[in-house]
Amino acid sequence: MYKVFVKDVAIIVTSNRDDYPDYGVFSLKDVDLLKIIKKIEKGKLKKVLLYSKNEKKY
Repeated sequence: MYKVFVKDVAIIVTSNRDDYPDYGVFSLKDVDLLKIIKKIEKGKLKKVLLYSKNEKKY
């Protein structure tokens, strides 16, 4: 698991999404990070989970 913060919003990269049931889940393979960051800056996202079966691959 990796954690990155943007404007005090946690972006978590993990291979286990079951531990974060209240997070918005996005596929790490298909996500547009710029769009995610813009949504965070606008206050539309408070918790972000980037999911990948193999988190070290990315």
